[in-house]
Amino acid sequence: MSIPDWVGICKDVVLSGTAIFASVVGYRGLNNWQRQLSGNAEYQLAKTLLTNVYELRDSLARARSRISYDSTEPNLPEEKLKVLTTDQKRWHALAQSYDKRWEPIPAITAKLDVSLWEAEAVWGPAIVSTVRKLSEKVGTLRWAMEEEIELQDPAARKEVEAEGSDQDYRERRRILFARSKNDDFATKINEVISAVEVELRPHIVGHRRG
Repeated sequence: MSIPDWVGICKDVVLSGTAIFASVVGYRGLNNWQRQLSGNAEYQLAKTLLTNVYELRDSLARARSRISYDSTEPNLPEEKLKVLTTDQKRWHALAQSYDKRWEPIPAITAKLDVSLWEAEAVWGPAIVSTVRKLSEKVGTLRWAMEEEIELQDPAARKEVEAEGSDQDYRERRRILFARSKNDDFATKINEVISAVEVELRPHIVGHRRG
């Protein structure tokens, strides 16, 4: 075999080897890029979901703040105010105060639901089950507010009081109002938050380290 033939063979081998090496490097680079994209997506999702959870926690805390009953004049048309008794005005003002405190919560829970749908698609139903425990607390607080409004209604107060009990009343008040000490309702909310953090923080901390 002549020298030009050997040169041609060597050239083909080098070119083939270069192509194979480039393919391997490109494949590894593509895999790394895909993993990075996946990691970024999970990081953003975890951060968004945890932010939604914190936002809901804070909104529930504000809704449970001690309500001032100083104002006895509700926001109603003047012609309607004229026909209401003092107790009726106070009740309307109370109902409006609860509604105002509750107003931000539905929008926050809607955002949380969207994040949960994405989280379930990425991580499965376990994270959804954990966060839904917080939704149960939302429902409990709403129930307590509605019961309190019904209880204070002058038109039905006697009937409602007859159906309830002192224990029911104390339990409802423990849910409705935050306490500086022994706040069982807030403790249960914080326990759910801690469980959510355990599941989500690795996706956040791991991304930062990477």
